[in-house]
Amino acid sequence: MTSASFFHGNHVHHAPVPRKLSDRATLTWGIIWTVVAVATIGVAWSLGDMRWDPLWIVVTVTGIALSATLGGAVSRLDATLIFNISPASLIVLYMGTDLGTAIALWGIANVAALFVRVRLIWDVMEYLCYQLGSAIVALSAVEWLAGEYGWREYYTAVALVIYLVTRLIISTVRLSVVTPITVRQGLAALIPIRLALTIFGIPLLAVVSRYLQVYIAERSNAFGPYWAGTYVTLATGLIAFVLATMWTIRVINNQLTGVHDAAISLPWSEDRPISDSALQYVKRALPNYAIEFRDEAGRNINEISSPMANGHLIARRGNNQAPLLEADQLVLDSIAHIGDTMVTVRSDHEKLYRQARTDPITKLPNYRAFMNGLEVTAQEATRGFAVVYIDLDGFKKVNDRYGHEAGNIFLKTVGERLRNQLEADEFVARLGGDEFGLILLRLKDKQAGHERMKVILPAVADHVKVGSLWIPVKLSYGLSFSLPGTTEARHLIEEADYRMYEGRKGRRNGNDRSELMEIGAIRQVIKQASLPFAYQPIIDAETGKIVSLEALIRPGVSELAGSTAEQIAERARFEGQLTELSIYLLRTSLADMRRFQQVVPELNSLHINIDVEQIADDEFIGALQSEWEGAGIELTLELVENSLGKRYDRVTTRLQRMIETPFLHVALDNFGTSGCTLESVIHFPFDTLKIDRSISADLGTNKSDTVIDMIVELGQATGAAVIFEGVENDDVYKYLRGSGVRFMQGYRFAKPLLADELVDRFVKHGLDAVVDEPVSEASK
Repeated sequence: MTSASFFHGNHVHHAPVPRKLSDRATLTWGIIWTVVAVATIGVAWSLGDMRWDPLWIVVTVTGIALSATLGGAVSRLDATLIFNISPASLIVLYMGTDLGTAIALWGIANVAALFVRVRLIWDVMEYLCYQLGSAIVALSAVEWLAGEYGWREYYTAVALVIYLVTRLIISTVRLSVVTPITVRQGLAALIPIRLALTIFGIPLLAVVSRYLQVYIAERSNAFGPYWAGTYVTLATGLIAFVLATMWTIRVINNQLTGVHDAAISLPWSEDRPISDSALQYVKRALPNYAIEFRDEAGRNINEISSPMANGHLIARRGNNQAPLLEADQLVLDSIAHIGDTMVTVRSDHEKLYRQARTDPITKLPNYRAFMNGLEVTAQEATRGFAVVYIDLDGFKKVNDRYGHEAGNIFLKTVGERLRNQLEADEFVARLGGDEFGLILLRLKDKQAGHERMKVILPAVADHVKVGSLWIPVKLSYGLSFSLPGTTEARHLIEEADYRMYEGRKGRRNGNDRSELMEIGAIRQVIKQASLPFAYQPIIDAETGKIVSLEALIRPGVSELAGSTAEQIAERARFEGQLTELSIYLLRTSLADMRRFQQVVPELNSLHINIDVEQIADDEFIGALQSEWEGAGIELTLELVENSLGKRYDRVTTRLQRMIETPFLHVALDNFGTSGCTLESVIHFPFDTLKIDRSISADLGTNKSDTVIDMIVELGQATGAAVIFEGVENDDVYKYLRGSGVRFMQGYRFAKPLLADELVDRFVKHGLDAVVDEPVSEASK
């Protein structure tokens, strides 16, 4: 699109200027003005005693026309203004010729000057008629005064005052036609300034020019008043032309500066509204006018306007200011167009930004927006907060069975339910696929987060209606908690993801009995201390003695009867009681160890199983210090390999600190299970490796022999103690012993025993690894 097509096409609609007359009436008045102006000049020409001297005529007309340019530049040819020094030239011309010649030539010169600026013949003739009418009144008054009282030099000033007062009356009357104006406004705004600029200034110029004319005529025989007045008019005209040119250059420079600044500043600052920026640049381009931004368009002839996306740019002049011309309208249109372009660009940018951070199906924030929100929360939160990772179990089956459209409705409904359950400043996002993320604020601790989820989940987990179908909703979630000021906000989502994954995995394996447990069952058994623990010995094959015990959860006859240890742990995690369960295990097993030491004082080593979540939990670390330190027991914390997930700097630091603590060890449990890698051995500090029972289940092959040898060498190379689990019979024991394995655990030596049973065994057999009674298969 070219600039010309923009300005003159249908892309910019100028505000209509209210007029008292219709277009046809305006045309009629224009023709009338033209007839009146031509007739007046013709009559004056015929009545005048003009000397036919072409050079004199050209010089005179040129001087008057040049004088009129200053009025055109300053007042910009508006009929409501009268700042024009050409009336001074009229008096000088009149004093050198006669009334008719003066009016005729003065009128012709003004036609030329006006037409160069205005170009519209009807407006030229209207302006000319106002000037001719004022000139006729002024010169007729001087003619009468000179006839009655003789010529006086001060009649020059009198003539100019009469001319300007007449012109002022005509100007004010015309202004009241196109713009409502009260008498008070006319007296307060029009008269004082015009009197100051015109009635005193222009007559003074006329008097000076008149004295200059007399001075030249009296001192030069070659020039009479006839040519002297012409040269004075030409000199005055040249000065006026220079001033007009300087004024015009100043106006154009302001216009170009405003438009240039608007263009060169792209893109405009986002710290302020686009309308404010547009106003700033228009004020630079049109500094002499009032600039504003409002809803409606310009209302009268004193205003121009350009539409923008949410309103109109308005330039308004005062009643005694120069009018606003087409060039000003183009400037206003240009800046408004740049502003509209910025509105479009900013809107497109915001739309793309929202699209980049919004899930297209649920209209919730996406993963990128969630991570950004998490970073902001970590920086600005004043209380604890939780990150919740939610998975829709079985969502793929919904898509496969009912179609993707049904799946989309399913996701939208779940998203809306989640959003409705949160506070206004809390966060919900679709992280991808069938996973959602929450940020819960103002939490005292992790348990408070789980309490919130007990409210949220039932409200979300109701069936979703898709057409005539009712599709069940089943959720898994994981939760991580942080106090304000954390620098590891991104690890929270990883931790919550892992927690969710662990809970979902139990259900997918079909072993989820935790759903059969009553809400609060974990807390109840902890409170009542009714959850028993069993202890399985770890033996030293070189001495044949028990050197340590591993504490294991055994639900027994409690409210959790029938559940496995893994299910109990998962239920504790679901209820937010995993830390409490671990502390209960630590406290109870240490108390039992003190009982055992009363029978076998030399036994001072204990293994307990915890989750990586407890390593990062300040509450558990505090309990570990208060319960264990000073107990005189060598403690090993066993961590399952797949619970480590990704590498957390905080976890790594704490693990390293633990293994550097005397009598405190960290064991990597179930090493060698499916999905096992050496990444955890490389990245995390451990001083004990517990080899999963699956490694020793298939001994006697070349591969198994090689693997066991490698594991033993790995322990020796890393300085870690190696303990083989699942030693069920003599064959396995002998094979491992022959391979150099020292520490073992399994039914070959003892089944897990309750504390009272283990005390009885210690009383009878001490720390012997193998008792007289063999362990039967039934007891397993």
